[in-house]
Amino acid sequence: MKKEKSAGAVIFIKNKGIKYLLLHYPSGSRTKKNYWGFSKGHIEKNERELNAAKREVREETGLKNIKIIEGFRETIKYFFKNKETVQKTVVFYLAEAERKKIVISSEHIGYKWLDFQKTINLLCFENSKRILKKANKFMKENCFQERVYNIVKKIPKGKVLNYKNVAQKAGYPKAWRAVGNVLNKNRSLEIPCHRVIRSDNKIGGFAYGQKRKIELLREEGVMIKNCSLKI
Repeated sequence: MKKEKSAGAVIFIKNKGIKYLLLHYPSGSRTKKNYWGFSKGHIEKNERELNAAKREVREETGLKNIKIIEGFRETIKYFFKNKETVQKTVVFYLAEAERKKIVISSEHIGYKWLDFQKTINLLCFENSKRILKKANKFMKENCFQERVYNIVKKIPKGKVLNYKNVAQKAGYPKAWRAVGNVLNKNRSLEIPCHRVIRSDNKIGGFAYGQKRKIELLREEGVMIKNCSLKI
């Protein structure tokens, strides 16, 4: 069986919320009807996936300076007939556009920037909808993580917040466990996760161990006794 591989991107822009870019593909030998989908195209010989995705976006939309969002890479597979059956694999990245204006290629007949629900409704293929759902979920999780980190960065030396405090400030008052999970993944010393403790004033966990957390807090003047904040 013949195999082909392509690369593309789920492109979004922050414009009064998140808007996703869909391109309007005309009908052809592979599809009987025109349809809406993401920017994608064939990976050339010796070309890397990510480079191919960037090139395709540039050629199909005119966007030259997209920002690839680290951590997102999803694939879809499907079959089509072109004299013979072909197995197609498409690798998708997530990318933020630098502008809203698009210059489409001759391969397309239109484009739209849409919110998540309208994008889902316009997509024809289930595998494309699955990619969008994963991208949207990834975006939400990243947004929450970014909020948490920004809040924690602002905690001054000698002061602490508890996980519930951080969740409330992030706009998700019931997500205190999620705050703990986010902070536990952090390894950057620029984000002082040691300044976040439990709501019962116990020190709680830390990516580098509780002992190190206590040492850091004491160095900053926080009084600790029996692994708890001394009030």
